[in-house]
Parts: sequence; structure tokens; C-alpha cells
Amino acid sequence: AVIVNFGGRRYYLCDGGFTRQISGAFIFEDSCDEVIRRACGGSVYAYETMLADGYFTLSDGTRVGVAGDYVKANGVFQSFTSLCFRVPHELRFPDVSVLAELYSSGGSVVFVGPPSSGKTTALKSFASYLSERVDVVVADERHELSANNTADCDVIRGADKRYAFEVAVRSLSPQWVICDEVTNADLPYVCDCVNSGVNVACSVHGTSKEDIEKRFGDKFSCFTKAVILDKRHSVQVVDLQKSSTMTKSKEI
Repeated sequence: AVIVNFGGRRYYLCDGGFTRQISGAFIFEDSCDEVIRRACGGSVYAYETMLADGYFTLSDGTRVGVAGDYVKANGVFQSFTSLCFRVPHELRFPDVSVLAELYSSGGSVVFVGPPSSGKTTALKSFASYLSERVDVVVADERHELSANNTADCDVIRGADKRYAFEVAVRSLSPQWVICDEVTNADLPYVCDCVNSGVNVACSVHGTSKEDIEKRFGDKFSCFTKAVILDKRHSVQVVDLQKSSTMTKSKEI
């Protein structure tokens, strides 16, 4: 069955369009393996590295998450049981004044929020805003950030953050580097970039300033501000150096 999540509700594809009732869902005969083969244009081998990480990204920016039977010894999925298509569409962060504040105040920025809270949308909008004013490099490891709004940015796609940050600083002379979803292992490269005089805007999964401080400790000392996002569409800008906040309720 094909499930569509929209506006916080779940719908099933049916013969007449969409239905809320699973009993009316259209059942496809093709297996997930066949859907993946078709989505990859018959060249699944070209996506093997990404598939091993649980996803693959199509040329238009659509990211397909995969689930199934994982073989740890080989580092690959043996079979697939479900797919999650995240279809890109152009959205912009609604409050330009927040982006303007982040830019004018100087210093690096981290966008914090749970899944589907708008972190990637915010990063794309910030990259677009910055690129009209300064030189920007987008480190797009998962092929998501550069789908829209980044025409004036230098983009490094598919590389891990260590390599992308090194290339950006040594070869592209940016004033800002934008990347998505940093982890504890990525933070040393982020801080090295900041210490080189280049600002960074990135995102992490989390719920609050206290949450990221507990998980990452003083590794976030290289950031000046945090933008806290949630699924209720509120935006909270936190000064990490002074612990002051500004809250705005806007739909993302």
C-alpha cells in the first residue's frame, strides 16, 4: 500500500484518489525491490553506497528511505520491506527577520529540532539568503540541501563532512559553510572550520538548548546562536553566549 502523510494525517492511495481507510487502499503487486530498481533507472549498483546507509537520493532531490532485512556482516540490505519517499518542494523559512538577525549578529548558527520540524527548510532558506550577500559553500552529503534555492552557492555533493569542510576552506574561500544533520563525530571538523574564520550553519536533532548541551557538551562552544524549531511551528532564537532568547511563532 502507498501511504501519504500530509498535514499531520495519514492517507492511503486508492482507485479514486486517497482514503483514510486502509481497507480501501490500493495494493501493488510489485515488490519493494522492483520499485527500487525502477526508481534507480535499473542501475541499483550506482546507489549501493547510499542504500547501505538506509536511503538513496534521486536526481530531483527525492530521498527514499528504506527498511528491511539488514545483513551486518556485509553492510547491506538483503531485502526491502518498506520505502519512505520524501518529495522535495520549494519552501522558504517564513520569517526573513530571523534570517537577517542571524546574519547581522555574526557567528555560527545551529538549527535544532526533531524530525520534520523544518530544519532542512530553514537551512535552505538561510543558504539562499546568505548567497545574495556573501560566498557560501553547501556541504550536501545526503543530496537534500541543494535541491532548491542554492543556485548561487558552491555545492559539494555526496562527500562526508570531513572532506567537504577541508575542500571548502582550502579551495573555495567561503564566508559561510552550510551542512545538514551533524553528529558528535562531525563536530571537530565544524569547529576547525569556524576556527579558520569561516562561519557554519548546520542542524542537529534535538528539542532544546539544554538537550544539545547535555548530549554534546562544550563541543557547541564554536556556535553563537541556536534556532530551536518544533512541530508546533514555533521558532526560538537562543544566544548561546548570553543565554537570551527571542521566540516567534511562525508556520514553517
